[in-house]
Amino acid sequence: VYGQLHNINSKVPTYKKNKGLIDQQIEQIKNQGETGKKVKLTDPAQIKETQKLLQSLYGFIGKLNKTRSIGNDEAKIYAQQVRQLMMQSTIDGLSNGINDSLAKNKPRLAIHYSHMMLEKLTKENSNSQYSEQIAHCKQQIEEFEKMVVDEESSKEAAGEEWEEATKEDTTWKKNAVYD
Repeated sequence: VYGQLHNINSKVPTYKKNKGLIDQQIEQIKNQGETGKKVKLTDPAQIKETQKLLQSLYGFIGKLNKTRSIGNDEAKIYAQQVRQLMMQSTIDGLSNGINDSLAKNKPRLAIHYSHMMLEKLTKENSNSQYSEQIAHCKQQIEEFEKMVVDEESSKEAAGEEWEEATKEDTTWKKNAVYD
């Protein structure tokens, strides 16, 4: 942007100065290379804001394509990248839900969030990019279901003990008036 501003009005020294600073920052980022780390969002407000901004960016890409500012191929690439980022933020939100429900000892809620995540992943898995995450999600669901079964069996055993403890003891009562 500053390069374009400098080309239009080269007499303003701040454009040239800012263009130089930004060029240096771009070179530093290029030299660092990709770290390969994916950033996970943990704050629900941050996730909502990110999804809202990504949705706006997706619409903006569509508008640029419509006005022929960018080509169809370029628009498809950008749109795919934005969809992947939206998907990742959705997965982060669901992961947070799973972790919160497990922290509150609610495995059924964790199963619900896991099923939602599985549904989203399978829906977007057209080129098998989420296959590993789908397998992990299915494994998580099985583990959570085992937790629910164990919890129910322990509650059932506790219920039986409670019934046994609250059963009326009639051995001390008189059975007849003449006893």
